[in-house]
Amino acid sequence: MTSAFATCCRFALVASVTLGFGTGARPRPADLALRAQSWIDVVDGSLRGPSVFLIQGDRIGAIVDAAVFRQLDARRLIDLGTATVLPGLIDAHVHLQLGGSIETNASATLDAGFTTAVDLGATNGDVLRLRDGIASGAVRGPRLLAAGLWAGTKDGVCEFGGIGIADGPAGFRRRVRDNVGAGADVIKVCVSGWPARAFVQPEAYEIAAPSLAALVDDSHTRGKMVIAHAISAGAVRASLDAGVDGLAHAAFVDGDDIAAMRSKRTFMISTLASLLPATPADARVALAAAVRAAHAGGVTLVYGTDAGVIPHGHNAREFAALVDAGLAPADGLRAATIDASAAFHLPESGELRQGYAADIIAVTGDPLRDPAALSRVVFVMKQGRVVKSALPALAPIQAPAARRQEPGSAERRLAAIQQELMRAWIDRDRAALEAFLAPDWFVTGPAGVISSRSQVLDDVFVRRIHQVLTGAITDVSVRMVGADAAVVSGITKATGTSAGAPYTADIRFTDVFERHGNQWRAVRSHASSIGK
Repeated sequence: MTSAFATCCRFALVASVTLGFGTGARPRPADLALRAQSWIDVVDGSLRGPSVFLIQGDRIGAIVDAAVFRQLDARRLIDLGTATVLPGLIDAHVHLQLGGSIETNASATLDAGFTTAVDLGATNGDVLRLRDGIASGAVRGPRLLAAGLWAGTKDGVCEFGGIGIADGPAGFRRRVRDNVGAGADVIKVCVSGWPARAFVQPEAYEIAAPSLAALVDDSHTRGKMVIAHAISAGAVRASLDAGVDGLAHAAFVDGDDIAAMRSKRTFMISTLASLLPATPADARVALAAAVRAAHAGGVTLVYGTDAGVIPHGHNAREFAALVDAGLAPADGLRAATIDASAAFHLPESGELRQGYAADIIAVTGDPLRDPAALSRVVFVMKQGRVVKSALPALAPIQAPAARRQEPGSAERRLAAIQQELMRAWIDRDRAALEAFLAPDWFVTGPAGVISSRSQVLDDVFVRRIHQVLTGAITDVSVRMVGADAAVVSGITKATGTSAGAPYTADIRFTDVFERHGNQWRAVRSHASSIGK
């Protein structure tokens, strides 16, 4: 009954909901819509045109052309204006324990547009606890993978506060067991020194082969990947022989190394922005060339900054370093999105795609033309929640306050259409109803039930389930949205029959109209019962 009325009398859709008016199943309105003038498809490196991202929970429910989006498709709308939209970025090499408090560093990383980060080494379990705090929502920061304590030789490159390992393979296995027991997601091992030494002593590295093999074997047995700090040519070969999964830094690789990495699917994390400034000129040129050759040779390049060495929150510096090394901007973006996601086995992330994680950022400018645009982040969404925005949120179907000014001709016409629609329901004038309801019109109710135009009209005219006998519309308010769209709200009071039983219903309705030429047609409606 309430349902019958709603459906007939207004295209309010209380009917579908309150009385089960229709049986169709259209998707419920999205929780949030993000309207973008442009966005980057990182898979093919193209800049896409005006679109709307419909967010359902922590996922991208759909991506639709902005021209077909209507405000009733979502409960809230955020217009990102001229900003360029991208997937949330991934920094695969940070040290949140370095360069300030870990909470501040995590927050700065998120604000920089990096919704996921991999912490590759700490001196204690603080970062693991931070990761869990972020996951629970208690701490602000990116989704985090963490390695726990560095694994390196006593007095070696990763000797921090006495955590170096002095007792060979048994000690390295123990470090793996301790890290995994503490909850580490990956294992970080330190094999060589820094670029300056690696360039002049290419065969030098600091961990014995049995110890490295023991660490990799124990890590893989426990289901953990191994990332090696291996920059010298000798360290790279030793790491590849041991079966590491990735290199933590750019490294001095040659053609044979590149072929082996490609064959073994060993990836390389870049970190050029942190390495090159402290590296002598000749070594700097050789290291950038090695990264360029590795990329050209089919090695997966993964974006990483070694943040903590460079300031947290300045993670976008690596994009410019990669472009300076000879990569195309689109390749740099892939390194920080789909390639990083694949390397670290992060399903349904790193890409703007239906069903994927709603990790979305917006920047001013076009990163495909200007890598510096990635340092101008104006919006960050992580797992469907807005965590940074300088942009206003809009309520798509919010009834406006009562209008005090004299209504214009369009508003008067829309108010009159409500009365004409009521008369068409009472008179059972199908032609008039079809003239005012767009072919793709549908109505939703408070429980989310949705009925299409054909379902509503068939219930009235074919199955004859519902009939409106009397009706009146009051408290009509019209809000224009530009010259060719409007939101109309009000209250419908009607009596009638539904499945042979009489009913009386009061319905609060909201309708979205669009004008094509001189014809106004309803495209979406929402209704809720306020009494009988």
